[in-house]
Amino acid sequence: MSDGYLSGAAVTPSNGLVLASMVAPTSSQVRSVVGSAASSGASPTVLDVLKNGASMYHGSAPKPTIGAGKTGKFSLALPTDRALQQWDVLSLLVLSAGGHGGVVATAQIETP
Repeated sequence: MSDGYLSGAAVTPSNGLVLASMVAPTSSQVRSVVGSAASSGASPTVLDVLKNGASMYHGSAPKPTIGAGKTGKFSLALPTDRALQQWDVLSLLVLSAGGHGGVVATAQIETP
């Protein structure tokens, strides 16, 4: 069951740009992370999901990415740490912009 969404967009994203943030109202988990880019870039664009300022993707876990010269959907990649406790701060971040434009991303939040 989906309890909500955290969504954000940027016409001209930059490295480290926070697209959206929220405080978790209850204990929950990240169910999915999706995104798209409307214009291609010279190098890959990578998204990240932060919990209390730290990446929810640990080690060499793949993050949502769209390749250089591509438009459309980011690759699907679930965070390795999906759990949220009440009052955790969740943020969607453009980790690496890669020159893509029109970036939109959403994290789906649900009660486990």
